[in-house]
Amino acid sequence: MCKYDWYKRAGYNPNKQQLIKSYFIKKIFYLVFLLALLNAADTYGQATGRQSSFNRDKLYWTAWDYSDGMIPKPFYDEAKFNTVIRQAKAHIKNNLSELTQFSNIFAVNNNAQVLRDTILPYDSTVQLDWLYAVTGGYYNEFYAYRADDLAAGQINNQEFCLERGTNGFGSKKTININGEDKVCFSSGFDTTNYKNKMLIRGPHYYQHRGYELYSQEMQRPITYNIKFTIHPDPNISPTHQNYNLPCVRTSVLYTKFVNNHPSTTGPTKYTFIYRFYSQERTTAELVSDPTIKFDYNYYRDTIKSNIIAARNYNPDDKEGIEFVVEWLGNAEIFVEKVEVWDVDIWDRYGKGGSQFEFFKHEADSILGLFSVDFKNNLRGWSSLNEPHTVDLLRPFRFVDSLCNAPGGFNTAPMFTMFY
Repeated sequence: MCKYDWYKRAGYNPNKQQLIKSYFIKKIFYLVFLLALLNAADTYGQATGRQSSFNRDKLYWTAWDYSDGMIPKPFYDEAKFNTVIRQAKAHIKNNLSELTQFSNIFAVNNNAQVLRDTILPYDSTVQLDWLYAVTGGYYNEFYAYRADDLAAGQINNQEFCLERGTNGFGSKKTININGEDKVCFSSGFDTTNYKNKMLIRGPHYYQHRGYELYSQEMQRPITYNIKFTIHPDPNISPTHQNYNLPCVRTSVLYTKFVNNHPSTTGPTKYTFIYRFYSQERTTAELVSDPTIKFDYNYYRDTIKSNIIAARNYNPDDKEGIEFVVEWLGNAEIFVEKVEVWDVDIWDRYGKGGSQFEFFKHEADSILGLFSVDFKNNLRGWSSLNEPHTVDLLRPFRFVDSLCNAPGGFNTAPMFTMFY
Protein backbone atom coordinates (compact mmCIF):
# COMPACT_ATOMS: atom_id res chain seq x y z
CA MET A 1 0.00 0.00 0.00
CA CYS A 2 1.42 3.42 -0.98
CA LYS A 3 1.45 6.56 1.15
CA TYR A 4 -1.42 8.02 -0.89
CA ASP A 5 -3.68 5.10 0.12
CA TRP A 6 -2.81 5.54 3.80
CA TYR A 7 -3.80 9.22 3.62
CA LYS A 8 -7.20 8.32 2.12
CA ARG A 9 -7.88 5.69 4.79
CA ALA A 10 -7.17 8.31 7.43
CA GLY A 11 -9.87 10.57 5.97
CA TYR A 12 -7.49 12.92 4.17
CA ASN A 13 -7.42 12.99 0.38
CA PRO A 14 -4.39 14.96 -0.86
CA ASN A 15 -3.62 15.30 -4.51
CA LYS A 16 -0.35 14.11 -5.98
CA GLN A 17 1.17 17.62 -5.97
CA GLN A 18 0.56 17.93 -2.22
CA LEU A 19 2.28 14.60 -1.64
CA ILE A 20 5.23 15.67 -3.77
CA LYS A 21 5.53 18.89 -1.75
CA SER A 22 5.39 16.90 1.48
CA TYR A 23 8.15 14.64 0.20
CA PHE A 24 10.18 17.62 -0.92
CA ILE A 25 9.82 19.39 2.46
CA LYS A 26 11.54 16.41 4.04
CA LYS A 27 14.39 16.76 1.57
CA ILE A 28 14.63 20.48 2.40
CA PHE A 29 14.95 19.53 6.07
CA TYR A 30 17.85 17.21 5.27
CA LEU A 31 19.49 19.94 3.19
CA VAL A 32 19.17 22.51 6.02
CA PHE A 33 20.68 19.97 8.40
CA LEU A 34 23.61 19.41 6.02
CA LEU A 35 24.14 23.17 5.60
CA ALA A 36 24.25 23.55 9.37
CA LEU A 37 26.80 20.76 9.55
CA LEU A 38 28.92 22.41 6.88
CA ASN A 39 28.75 25.73 8.71
CA ALA A 40 29.80 24.05 11.96
CA ALA A 41 32.73 22.43 10.17
CA ASP A 42 33.83 25.79 8.74
CA THR A 43 33.53 27.45 12.15
CA TYR A 44 35.52 24.62 13.76
CA GLY A 45 38.22 24.92 11.12
CA GLN A 46 38.54 28.70 11.67
CA ALA A 47 38.59 28.39 15.47
CA THR A 48 41.17 25.62 15.63
CA GLY A 49 43.28 26.50 12.64
CA ARG A 50 42.56 23.06 11.14
CA GLN A 51 41.69 22.49 7.50
CA SER A 52 38.02 21.61 7.11
CA SER A 53 37.42 18.37 5.22
CA PHE A 54 34.44 19.93 3.43
CA ASN A 55 35.01 21.54 0.05
CA ARG A 56 31.95 23.49 -1.03
CA ASP A 57 33.12 23.69 -4.63
CA LYS A 58 33.17 19.89 -4.97
CA LEU A 59 29.77 19.15 -3.42
CA TYR A 60 26.84 18.01 -5.56
CA TRP A 61 23.64 19.31 -4.03
CA THR A 62 20.73 16.97 -4.60
CA ALA A 63 17.98 14.74 -3.29
CA TRP A 64 17.91 11.16 -4.52
CA ASP A 65 14.78 10.95 -6.62
CA TYR A 66 13.50 7.44 -5.95
CA SER A 67 10.19 8.47 -7.55
CA ASP A 68 11.80 8.33 -11.01
CA GLY A 69 10.93 11.87 -12.02
CA MET A 70 7.92 12.69 -9.84
CA ILE A 71 9.80 15.62 -8.28
CA PRO A 72 9.60 18.48 -10.85
CA LYS A 73 12.77 20.40 -11.67
CA PRO A 74 11.45 23.74 -10.27
CA PHE A 75 11.57 22.16 -6.81
CA TYR A 76 15.24 21.30 -7.36
CA ASP A 77 15.92 24.85 -8.55
CA GLU A 78 14.15 26.40 -5.57
CA ALA A 79 16.36 24.36 -3.20
CA LYS A 80 19.50 25.25 -5.21
CA PHE A 81 20.06 21.61 -6.12
CA ASN A 82 22.37 21.30 -9.13
CA THR A 83 22.42 17.52 -9.44
CA VAL A 84 20.05 14.65 -10.17
CA ILE A 85 20.53 11.02 -9.12
CA ARG A 86 18.26 8.89 -11.25
CA GLN A 87 18.13 6.03 -13.73
CA ALA A 88 19.05 7.19 -17.25
CA LYS A 89 16.95 5.54 -19.97
CA ALA A 90 17.99 5.52 -23.61
CA HIS A 91 16.02 2.64 -25.14
CA ILE A 92 12.26 2.30 -25.70
CA LYS A 93 11.78 4.39 -22.58
CA ASN A 94 13.85 7.57 -22.81
CA ASN A 95 14.31 10.36 -20.25
CA LEU A 96 17.56 11.93 -21.47
CA SER A 97 16.06 15.32 -22.40
CA GLU A 98 14.63 15.61 -18.89
CA LEU A 99 17.95 14.67 -17.23
CA THR A 100 20.06 17.04 -19.33
CA GLN A 101 18.28 20.00 -17.70
CA PHE A 102 20.59 19.34 -14.75
CA SER A 103 24.24 20.35 -14.82
CA ASN A 104 25.29 17.18 -12.99
CA ILE A 105 23.87 13.69 -13.54
CA PHE A 106 24.65 10.56 -11.53
CA ALA A 107 23.11 7.66 -13.43
CA VAL A 108 21.76 4.87 -11.23
CA ASN A 109 21.54 2.38 -14.09
CA ASN A 110 20.79 -1.03 -12.61
CA ASN A 111 18.76 -2.81 -15.28
CA ALA A 112 20.47 -6.22 -15.26
CA GLN A 113 19.95 -9.68 -13.88
CA VAL A 114 22.27 -12.67 -13.98
CA LEU A 115 20.86 -15.96 -15.17
CA ARG A 116 22.59 -19.30 -15.41
CA ASP A 117 23.73 -18.77 -19.00
CA THR A 118 23.84 -15.02 -19.55
CA ILE A 119 23.04 -11.53 -18.27
CA LEU A 120 19.62 -10.16 -19.26
CA PRO A 121 17.59 -7.00 -18.55
CA TYR A 122 14.74 -7.34 -16.06
CA ASP A 123 12.88 -4.55 -17.92
CA SER A 124 12.92 -5.06 -21.70
CA THR A 125 11.95 -1.43 -22.35
CA VAL A 126 15.15 -0.13 -20.71
CA GLN A 127 18.66 -0.74 -22.04
CA LEU A 128 20.72 -3.51 -20.43
CA ASP A 129 23.24 -1.83 -18.12
CA TRP A 130 26.46 -3.74 -18.70
CA LEU A 131 28.75 -1.60 -16.53
CA TYR A 132 26.52 -2.20 -13.52
CA ALA A 133 26.16 -5.91 -14.32
CA VAL A 134 29.87 -6.72 -14.31
CA THR A 135 30.41 -4.88 -11.01
CA GLY A 136 28.07 -7.56 -9.64
CA GLY A 137 30.76 -10.19 -10.21
CA TYR A 138 33.18 -11.43 -7.54
CA TYR A 139 36.97 -11.81 -7.63
CA ASN A 140 39.74 -11.78 -5.05
CA GLU A 141 43.32 -12.93 -4.64
CA PHE A 142 45.42 -13.49 -1.54
CA TYR A 143 49.22 -13.75 -1.62
CA ALA A 144 50.60 -16.33 0.77
CA TYR A 145 53.88 -14.56 1.60
CA ARG A 146 51.90 -11.92 3.47
CA ALA A 147 51.39 -14.47 6.25
CA ASP A 148 55.02 -13.75 7.15
CA ASP A 149 54.36 -9.98 7.07
CA LEU A 150 51.29 -10.46 9.25
CA ALA A 151 53.24 -12.44 11.84
CA ALA A 152 55.89 -9.70 11.87
CA GLY A 153 53.25 -7.03 12.58
CA GLN A 154 53.74 -5.33 9.20
CA ILE A 155 50.05 -5.54 8.22
CA ASN A 156 47.27 -3.72 10.07
CA ASN A 157 44.06 -5.43 11.15
CA GLN A 158 42.01 -3.70 8.45
CA GLU A 159 43.41 -5.95 5.74
CA PHE A 160 42.22 -9.41 4.80
CA CYS A 161 45.14 -11.77 4.26
CA LEU A 162 46.26 -15.33 4.71
CA GLU A 163 48.01 -16.24 7.95
CA ARG A 164 50.18 -18.97 9.39
CA GLY A 165 48.22 -22.13 10.04
CA THR A 166 50.59 -23.34 12.77
CA ASN A 167 52.71 -21.20 15.09
CA GLY A 168 56.33 -21.04 13.97
CA PHE A 169 55.67 -23.00 10.78
CA GLY A 170 56.62 -21.59 7.38
CA SER A 171 58.59 -18.61 6.10
CA LYS A 172 58.73 -16.19 3.17
CA LYS A 173 61.06 -17.31 0.38
CA THR A 174 61.73 -16.27 -3.22
CA ILE A 175 62.09 -18.93 -5.89
CA ASN A 176 62.67 -18.71 -9.63
CA ILE A 177 60.05 -20.31 -11.86
CA ASN A 178 60.77 -20.28 -15.60
CA GLY A 179 63.00 -17.23 -15.23
CA GLU A 180 60.55 -15.27 -13.05
CA ASP A 181 61.06 -14.65 -9.33
CA LYS A 182 58.08 -15.63 -7.18
CA VAL A 183 57.73 -14.56 -3.53
CA CYS A 184 56.06 -17.47 -1.76
CA PHE A 185 55.42 -18.98 1.65
CA SER A 186 57.54 -22.09 2.12
CA SER A 187 56.93 -25.19 4.22
CA GLY A 188 60.61 -25.98 4.63
CA PHE A 189 61.29 -29.66 5.36
CA ASP A 190 60.99 -30.25 9.09
CA THR A 191 58.97 -33.47 9.06
CA THR A 192 59.57 -34.06 12.76
CA ASN A 193 57.57 -31.02 13.92
CA TYR A 194 55.34 -29.96 11.06
CA LYS A 195 54.33 -32.90 8.88
CA ASN A 196 50.51 -32.99 8.43
CA LYS A 197 50.21 -29.48 9.90
CA MET A 198 48.44 -26.41 8.52
CA LEU A 199 50.88 -24.17 6.66
CA ILE A 200 48.45 -21.43 5.52
CA ARG A 201 44.89 -20.55 6.48
CA GLY A 202 42.49 -17.59 6.36
CA PRO A 203 41.34 -14.93 5.72
CA HIS A 204 38.06 -15.71 7.62
CA TYR A 205 35.83 -13.22 5.85
CA TYR A 206 32.24 -12.76 4.64
CA GLN A 207 31.17 -13.75 1.14
CA HIS A 208 27.81 -13.36 -0.56
CA ARG A 209 25.90 -16.60 -0.92
CA GLY A 210 23.76 -15.26 -3.76
CA TYR A 211 24.03 -12.59 -6.45
CA GLU A 212 22.83 -9.12 -5.50
CA LEU A 213 22.16 -7.53 -8.86
CA TYR A 214 18.89 -5.62 -8.71
CA SER A 215 16.44 -8.04 -10.27
CA GLN A 216 13.99 -10.88 -9.73
CA GLU A 217 17.02 -13.19 -9.63
CA MET A 218 18.53 -11.64 -6.49
CA GLN A 219 20.04 -14.24 -4.18
CA ARG A 220 20.36 -16.84 -6.93
CA PRO A 221 23.13 -19.11 -5.55
CA ILE A 222 26.71 -18.25 -6.47
CA THR A 223 29.14 -20.98 -7.43
CA TYR A 224 32.70 -19.91 -6.63
CA ASN A 225 35.83 -21.18 -8.36
CA ILE A 226 38.89 -21.48 -6.15
CA LYS A 227 42.49 -21.80 -7.38
CA PHE A 228 45.56 -22.49 -5.23
CA THR A 229 48.94 -21.84 -6.89
CA ILE A 230 51.57 -24.02 -5.18
CA HIS A 231 55.03 -24.76 -6.52
CA PRO A 232 57.01 -27.89 -5.61
CA ASP A 233 60.70 -27.83 -4.72
CA PRO A 234 62.27 -26.79 -8.07
CA ASN A 235 65.36 -28.87 -7.33
CA ILE A 236 63.64 -32.20 -6.63
CA SER A 237 64.44 -34.95 -9.13
CA PRO A 238 61.84 -37.21 -10.78
CA THR A 239 63.89 -40.12 -9.47
CA HIS A 240 63.42 -39.02 -5.84
CA GLN A 241 61.71 -41.69 -3.74
CA ASN A 242 58.95 -39.24 -2.65
CA TYR A 243 58.29 -37.80 -6.11
CA ASN A 244 54.95 -39.57 -6.49
CA LEU A 245 53.81 -39.26 -2.86
CA PRO A 246 51.31 -36.57 -1.71
CA CYS A 247 52.92 -33.41 -0.39
CA VAL A 248 49.97 -31.01 0.00
CA ARG A 249 46.26 -30.93 0.79
CA THR A 250 44.09 -27.88 0.00
CA SER A 251 40.67 -27.24 1.53
CA VAL A 252 37.90 -24.67 1.78
CA LEU A 253 36.52 -24.38 5.32
CA TYR A 254 33.52 -22.37 6.46
CA THR A 255 32.97 -21.44 10.10
CA LYS A 256 29.45 -20.53 11.16
CA PHE A 257 28.07 -19.34 14.51
CA VAL A 258 24.62 -20.58 15.50
CA ASN A 259 22.60 -19.10 18.36
CA ASN A 260 20.78 -21.51 20.66
CA HIS A 261 17.04 -21.06 21.13
CA PRO A 262 16.41 -18.79 24.18
CA SER A 263 14.18 -21.42 25.82
CA THR A 264 16.84 -24.14 25.51
CA THR A 265 19.24 -24.80 28.34
CA GLY A 266 22.97 -24.95 27.72
CA PRO A 267 25.34 -22.67 25.77
CA THR A 268 23.84 -19.64 24.03
CA LYS A 269 25.95 -20.07 20.88
CA TYR A 270 27.68 -22.86 18.98
CA THR A 271 30.47 -22.99 16.39
CA PHE A 272 30.11 -25.24 13.35
CA ILE A 273 32.97 -25.83 10.89
CA TYR A 274 32.22 -27.19 7.41
CA ARG A 275 34.75 -28.58 4.96
CA PHE A 276 33.33 -27.77 1.53
CA TYR A 277 35.99 -29.62 -0.43
CA SER A 278 39.62 -30.76 -0.33
CA GLN A 279 42.21 -32.12 -2.75
CA GLU A 280 45.67 -33.63 -2.42
CA ARG A 281 48.56 -33.38 -4.88
CA THR A 282 51.87 -35.19 -5.32
CA THR A 283 55.12 -33.48 -6.26
CA ALA A 284 54.87 -34.99 -9.74
CA GLU A 285 51.41 -33.50 -10.20
CA LEU A 286 52.54 -30.03 -9.05
CA VAL A 287 55.47 -30.14 -11.45
CA SER A 288 52.99 -30.80 -14.27
CA ASP A 289 50.50 -28.15 -13.07
CA PRO A 290 51.10 -25.99 -9.96
CA THR A 291 47.42 -24.99 -9.72
CA ILE A 292 44.74 -26.82 -7.75
CA LYS A 293 41.21 -25.86 -8.80
CA PHE A 294 37.71 -26.77 -7.67
CA ASP A 295 34.42 -25.01 -6.85
CA TYR A 296 32.08 -24.54 -3.91
CA ASN A 297 28.57 -23.26 -3.32
CA TYR A 298 27.19 -22.27 0.10
CA TYR A 299 23.68 -23.57 -0.57
CA ARG A 300 25.00 -26.87 -1.89
CA ASP A 301 27.85 -27.43 0.57
CA THR A 302 26.59 -26.13 3.93
CA ILE A 303 25.14 -29.53 4.81
CA LYS A 304 25.33 -31.79 7.82
CA SER A 305 27.61 -34.36 6.19
CA ASN A 306 30.27 -31.64 5.62
CA ILE A 307 30.52 -30.66 9.31
CA ILE A 308 33.98 -31.57 10.61
CA ALA A 309 33.69 -29.84 14.03
CA ALA A 310 30.83 -28.72 16.29
CA ARG A 311 31.56 -27.16 19.66
CA ASN A 312 30.53 -24.53 22.16
CA TYR A 313 31.29 -21.03 20.91
CA ASN A 314 34.64 -19.55 21.92
CA PRO A 315 35.33 -15.79 21.61
CA ASP A 316 38.58 -16.66 19.80
CA ASP A 317 36.66 -18.44 17.02
CA LYS A 318 36.68 -16.65 13.66
CA GLU A 319 33.58 -16.75 11.47
CA GLY A 320 33.61 -16.87 7.67
CA ILE A 321 35.36 -18.58 4.79
CA GLU A 322 38.98 -19.68 4.88
CA PHE A 323 41.35 -21.34 2.45
CA VAL A 324 43.66 -23.91 3.98
CA VAL A 325 46.94 -25.47 2.83
CA GLU A 326 48.25 -28.47 4.80
CA TRP A 327 51.76 -29.83 4.31
CA LEU A 328 51.85 -33.62 4.08
CA GLY A 329 55.64 -33.95 4.05
CA ASN A 330 57.62 -35.78 1.33
CA ALA A 331 58.74 -32.55 -0.44
CA GLU A 332 59.07 -28.84 0.28
CA ILE A 333 56.24 -26.73 -1.15
CA PHE A 334 56.02 -23.00 -1.95
CA VAL A 335 52.53 -21.45 -1.74
CA GLU A 336 52.23 -18.44 -4.06
CA LYS A 337 48.59 -17.34 -3.87
CA VAL A 338 44.90 -18.22 -3.64
CA GLU A 339 42.32 -16.82 -6.07
CA VAL A 340 38.53 -16.98 -5.83
CA TRP A 341 35.87 -15.80 -8.29
CA ASP A 342 32.27 -16.42 -9.28
CA VAL A 343 31.30 -18.59 -12.25
CA ASP A 344 28.44 -16.66 -13.89
CA ILE A 345 29.82 -13.10 -14.11
CA TRP A 346 33.55 -12.72 -13.46
CA ASP A 347 34.53 -16.04 -15.06
CA ARG A 348 32.75 -14.92 -18.24
CA TYR A 349 33.00 -11.13 -18.43
CA GLY A 350 35.80 -10.14 -16.04
CA LYS A 351 39.48 -9.62 -16.76
CA GLY A 352 40.67 -12.58 -18.80
CA GLY A 353 37.13 -14.00 -18.87
CA SER A 354 35.88 -16.21 -21.68
CA GLN A 355 33.45 -13.52 -22.91
CA PHE A 356 35.37 -10.36 -21.97
CA GLU A 357 35.48 -9.04 -25.56
CA PHE A 358 31.73 -9.66 -25.86
CA PHE A 359 31.18 -7.58 -22.70
CA LYS A 360 33.28 -4.72 -24.11
CA HIS A 361 31.41 -4.79 -27.41
CA GLU A 362 27.99 -4.85 -25.77
CA ALA A 363 28.87 -2.10 -23.29
CA ASP A 364 30.18 0.11 -26.10
CA SER A 365 26.97 -0.45 -28.07
CA ILE A 366 24.77 0.47 -25.10
CA LEU A 367 26.81 3.58 -24.27
CA GLY A 368 26.36 4.72 -27.87
CA LEU A 369 22.60 5.13 -27.22
CA PHE A 370 23.14 8.09 -24.89
CA SER A 371 23.08 11.64 -26.25
CA VAL A 372 26.08 13.97 -26.32
CA ASP A 373 24.30 16.46 -24.02
CA PHE A 374 23.71 13.70 -21.49
CA LYS A 375 27.34 12.57 -21.64
CA ASN A 376 28.57 16.14 -21.14
CA ASN A 377 26.62 16.42 -17.87
CA LEU A 378 27.24 12.85 -16.69
CA ARG A 379 29.40 12.61 -13.54
CA GLY A 380 29.20 8.88 -12.85
CA TRP A 381 27.58 5.48 -13.41
CA SER A 382 26.33 3.47 -10.46
CA SER A 383 28.03 0.18 -9.70
CA LEU A 384 26.47 -2.45 -7.45
CA ASN A 385 25.12 -0.50 -4.49
CA GLU A 386 26.29 -0.89 -0.88
CA PRO A 387 28.96 -3.61 -1.29
CA HIS A 388 29.20 -5.86 1.76
CA THR A 389 32.12 -8.11 0.80
CA VAL A 390 35.70 -7.39 -0.26
CA ASP A 391 35.23 -9.79 -3.20
CA LEU A 392 33.35 -6.96 -4.98
CA LEU A 393 36.14 -4.37 -4.77
CA ARG A 394 38.37 -5.70 -7.54
CA PRO A 395 35.47 -5.98 -10.04
CA PHE A 396 34.51 -2.39 -9.11
CA ARG A 397 38.03 -1.14 -9.79
CA PHE A 398 38.30 -3.20 -12.97
CA VAL A 399 35.13 -1.79 -14.57
CA ASP A 400 36.01 1.72 -13.39
CA SER A 401 39.48 1.38 -14.95
CA LEU A 402 37.84 0.63 -18.31
CA CYS A 403 35.67 3.75 -18.21
CA ASN A 404 38.39 6.15 -19.34
CA ALA A 405 41.33 3.88 -20.18
CA PRO A 406 42.95 3.82 -23.66
CA GLY A 407 40.79 1.48 -25.70
CA GLY A 408 38.11 1.60 -23.00
CA PHE A 409 34.65 3.11 -22.92
CA ASN A 410 35.50 6.85 -22.90
CA THR A 411 32.84 7.62 -20.30
CA ALA A 412 32.38 8.87 -16.74
CA PRO A 413 33.72 6.82 -13.79
CA MET A 414 31.81 4.41 -11.59
CA PHE A 415 30.48 5.31 -8.14
CA THR A 416 28.87 3.43 -5.28
CA MET A 417 27.42 4.17 -1.86
CA PHE A 418 28.29 2.79 1.57
CA TYR A 419 26.36 2.85 4.80
